[in-house]
Formats: sequence, C-alpha cells, structure tokens
Amino acid sequence: MKNAVSSAERGKRLLMWVCVAALVMSALPLYAVSFYNHPYYDDYGFSADTHRAWVETGSLSQVLKTAVSSSQSVRQTWQGTYTGTFLSNIQPGVFSESLYFIGTFILLSAFILCFGYFFHAAFGGMFGLDRRETVILSCLSLTLLLQFMPDPGEAFYWFNGGIGNTFVYSLLALSFGLSLGLARARSGAKAALLTAALALCMVLLGGGSYG
Repeated sequence: MKNAVSSAERGKRLLMWVCVAALVMSALPLYAVSFYNHPYYDDYGFSADTHRAWVETGSLSQVLKTAVSSSQSVRQTWQGTYTGTFLSNIQPGVFSESLYFIGTFILLSAFILCFGYFFHAAFGGMFGLDRRETVILSCLSLTLLLQFMPDPGEAFYWFNGGIGNTFVYSLLALSFGLSLGLARARSGAKAALLTAALALCMVLLGGGSYG
C-alpha cells in the first residue's frame, strides 16, 4: 500500500514537471518573436506627444506629465479609458523603437502571472487541491490559453491594443483571484493587503476597455 502511494506521488510529480515544461515551451517562442516587433497602428497616434516630449526634453517626468494630460484629454473628448490611454502613452517605443519588445514581455508576463494567480486561488484555495495538482491544472490551463489565443498579434505584440484588452482581461482574472483569496482570509494583515490590492485592481479596471 505504501509503495502504491509512493508510486502515485512520483507519477504526480512527474506529470507536474511535464505540465510546467509544456507551459514554458509554449511561452518561450512568444517571448523570442517579440525581439522582431515594432510599433504600429495606434501606437503612433497615442504616443506621439509623449515621444515628442522625450525627444525634446529627455525628461521622464515630462513624459509622464504629457501622458497624464493626454489621458485627461481623451477622457474629456472621447472615452474614459484612463488606464489604457496612460499606459499606451508610455509604451516602450516612446523612448526607443528597439525597446518595443518590452511591451510583449509586459503583456505576456502579466497574462501568465494574473491567470496563474487566479488558477492557484481557484484550484488550490477554493477547491482544496494539493500543490502538485494545482500546478498541473494551472499549467495545463495556461498552456491551452496561450496555444488557442485567437490573435496573439493583437494580444501580445500590439501594445496599444494589448493594453486595452489583454492587460485589462488579465487584471480582471487577478481581481477574481484576489476576491477568492479575500473570501477565505481571516481578518488581519493578509485581508488588509488583499483588500488594498483588490481596490487598486478596481481603479485600474475602471479605466479599462471592455471591447
């Protein structure tokens, strides 16, 4: 009986590492392709003023000030997507086109981490699975999400569109995970931290695009 349990645990551990490897192999090519990426479409329109501020002043504070001003202008004249507008104004290509790949690293990493946290909170916290089972299901779910992404180009390689949609979608998953954690947390420092993080998510989601 003891040997059977030990064998089952070894099999579960092996399966866990296979699922981790599958996720890594799914994500690495997406990161690698990002080095060939460059700004396009709305990236230019949304970040023209901040790029000009960077070229003329070389001051990060001026870039941020211009991004805030642009967000306020969009809110007054078009729509209240202050989160997407602000972040689109400071996309990495503003400072150098060779840095644009950082945008994919931000979008893809946020997607994996936020959904990973949600799956951890759901499988491990809500359903009470053990650590290996949680890792297995989380990695499998993330691998499927990456492999069956309808349009990886718009999701991870177009910063303006990715921020307005994929990033907000990731924040929504994170907020669900935080909500699950808060529902199980007792009063105290952990509950206060989760509440603060959830409040920040709500502020960011309030300025997101829901296309």
